[in-house]
Amino acid sequence: MKPTGTFILNIKEKAQNGERHTYVIDLILEMRKQGWLWTEEFMWHKKNCYPGKWPNRFRDAWERLLQFNKSRKFHMFQEAVMVPMGDWANTRLRNLSETDKQRDNSKVGSGFGKNVSNWIGKDKVYPTNVLYLSTECNNKNHIAVFPEALLIQSQEYINRTRYSKGSY
Repeated sequence: MKPTGTFILNIKEKAQNGERHTYVIDLILEMRKQGWLWTEEFMWHKKNCYPGKWPNRFRDAWERLLQFNKSRKFHMFQEAVMVPMGDWANTRLRNLSETDKQRDNSKVGSGFGKNVSNWIGKDKVYPTNVLYLSTECNNKNHIAVFPEALLIQSQEYINRTRYSKGSY
């Protein structure tokens, strides 16, 4: 992999002895110790997750997609994957308060903040980091049955939208 490259790992904590195992957390920490940057976490929302009944947890309807990079300077083209803002903006942006017209920092000190007036005149926004895909069972030669669309969509997302050609 090139220094400006990236990889995305699809992984889920297993349940063991009535609790979730910590190997994903351990992996993230170990990757960081080895110089990898944990730059993003996507979620695969399984639209048709398997039914089940456990005494102390619910159905698994999501899995992690962890993005790691070796460099903070990787090529990212967010504008190529922007999505329509939605009809809610027509009503929400019509009557802004004074707070909406300036950066309003989170009251809990998280560093997050927003200036709602920045959305005026825009018709597209960045997508969320959630992929909504159904499970499938036609790739039975793989130990973990995931939808081929997850692989295709992730690869397409990387190739077409986030990283310049030849950077991964």
